[in-house]
Amino acid sequence: MPVNIALKPFAIPDLTPDARPWRVDWFGEVAYSPNGQRRSQPVYRVLISPVIGDLPVPNIVTDDGDQREAWLPIGTLPMVVIGDIWQGGVKVAQPNYQQESFSVDVSCSLAHIIKSGISIENHFLLPLVEHRLHRGATQSYCICVSMNDGKRLIVPCMELIRFYFGTTSTVLHKLFTGLLREEMLWSEKSFDPANGHLHIKLASRISGASASDIGRIALSKGAWRSAAGIYASCVAATSQKRTAYPHTGFPFTGRTTLQVSGSWLSFASEPDSTFVVYRLHSCSHRFPFETLSYEVDALKAHQDAQKRENAGGDNRNGAWARKGGGTAKPTISGHDPDIKKSGVTHMTFGKAKFPDLSHKAVWLEKMDTMGTSGVFIKHTDGSVEQVAFGEAEHGGQGRETDIVHAGAERGHEPSKLKLPGFVTLGIKMATADVSALGKEAFAKVVVAPGCSEPVFPLPRLVDEDGVVDPITDCNNADMTIRQRRACFLRIEDMAGGLFQLVVVIEAQKLAMPPVVKVVWRVELAEVVRIL
Repeated sequence: MPVNIALKPFAIPDLTPDARPWRVDWFGEVAYSPNGQRRSQPVYRVLISPVIGDLPVPNIVTDDGDQREAWLPIGTLPMVVIGDIWQGGVKVAQPNYQQESFSVDVSCSLAHIIKSGISIENHFLLPLVEHRLHRGATQSYCICVSMNDGKRLIVPCMELIRFYFGTTSTVLHKLFTGLLREEMLWSEKSFDPANGHLHIKLASRISGASASDIGRIALSKGAWRSAAGIYASCVAATSQKRTAYPHTGFPFTGRTTLQVSGSWLSFASEPDSTFVVYRLHSCSHRFPFETLSYEVDALKAHQDAQKRENAGGDNRNGAWARKGGGTAKPTISGHDPDIKKSGVTHMTFGKAKFPDLSHKAVWLEKMDTMGTSGVFIKHTDGSVEQVAFGEAEHGGQGRETDIVHAGAERGHEPSKLKLPGFVTLGIKMATADVSALGKEAFAKVVVAPGCSEPVFPLPRLVDEDGVVDPITDCNNADMTIRQRRACFLRIEDMAGGLFQLVVVIEAQKLAMPPVVKVVWRVELAEVVRIL
C-alpha cells in the first residue's frame, strides 16, 4: 500500500492565467448575469497576483502591480481561500501567514459590517501601504469585531460565508440564488428540548456533510438570519442596479474562540492594531443541539434527476469537464453542466472546523430513503462514465459538481456502526499495512456521495453494447448471485490528519479476503476504475 498519498486535486484553470504560481488576494462582487450571459448560477470575482520567486519560499511576495481578476462559479467557493497559492490550475501551497487565537464576543454592539476600504478619522482600517491585496475591491464587505484590548478583528464576509455555510457547493448555491425558505434546506424536522436531540430530513440533493450546518440554521434565529442575509444583500444591490457585494454576520451571538490565520496591520501609526483574517480555521461556539440524526433523500434525488433528463432543469452547483482519459484530474469548467452528462461529487478533507461537534453524536439514520449505486459504462479506451444521475441544463458543456468538505468530525467511528465482516476485516488489513510503515493510525468510515449508508452495493458496469460485467457480482453461501458491496475508509494518524483514503471491496468468492485499495477520491467512479 503506498505511503501518505495526496488527494487528486480539482483544477480551476482560471485561477492561474499562466505557468507562474498565483496567490488568491481578495474576494470581489457576485454577478448573476456576467457580460449579459444568462447563467444558471452566480459567479464571484477573485483578485489574484503572481508570486515572485520559485516555490517554496519562506515569505510569500507577489507582484501586486500585475494583479488580475478571475470569475468563478459560486460552487467553487469551498476550495478558494485568501492567501492560498495556485499553479497549473491546482492549489500548491497553503502558507501559514500569522496564526492567532482570539476569544471574541460576537454581538450587535461589537461586530459590525464594514467595507474593506473604510477609513476612521482619515485612517484606513486596511491601509494600502501595508495591505494592497484588496485594492481592487475596496467596496467589498467585512465583519469588524472590536476586542477588549482596543484591537480589531476583520473577517471578509466571503470568507465567513465559505467557512460557516460552504461545507457543500449545493447549499452555497441555494443561499446565493433565492430568498431562504425551509424547504430549500429540509423537508422535516423535530427537536426534543428535554435531551437536545434534533432529527432533520434534508432537502433533496443536499449531502449529509451539511447536516450540522443546516441543523444550526433550523434551530437558531441568528443562524437563519445570517444564512438568509446572503441572498438578501445581493438582491438588494441588484434591484437598485448596484454591484452585488455579499454581506452577512456570524450565525450566532455570544463568546467564541476563533483560530485564524492572516496578518497584523497598524492603525493610526499604532502597530498590530488590526488583524485581517485570510482563513478561519476553527470556531468553538456551541451548536444548538446535543445530538443530531438526519435523513438524505437519495431516492428522490435520483427520481428528480430522471425527470430532468426528460424535461430539462436548472443547474444547482458548478460544472466540471474531463480532459483526456479516465485518469485526468477533474477540471472546473466555465460552462453550465450538460443534462446528458452525469454529475460528480468531489470531497475535500481537513481538520474539524467546529470542536463542539467532535464530542456530539451526528449520524445518518436510514428511514424511508435508500441509496442507489447507478450504472457505469466502460468505454473501449478504458474510461468509465456514470450515466444514471445528473441535474443540469440543456446546452451545457460540463458536468454538475458538488464540492463537499469532510472535516475530521465527519467520519463515523467503526465501533458505533453495524458493519459486515468483510469491512471489519478490511479495517484490520488497512491499519496493519499503515502500522508496518511505522505510522500509528486508525480508521473512520466515510459515507460515499449518493449513498445513504456506509456500505453500498457496487455499481453495475456495462460495456458500450450494454453487456453487464460479472465482476460486480459475488456468490452467497447458497450459491445465489448478488451484487458485491464496498465501503470507504479514511485512515488518519493520531493527530487527526488525513493519511490516506481506502476502499474495501467484498470478495467475489466466499472465504476470500476483501480487496483493499488506496483511492484518490471518495466517489463511486473510483471503485469502478479499480475493479
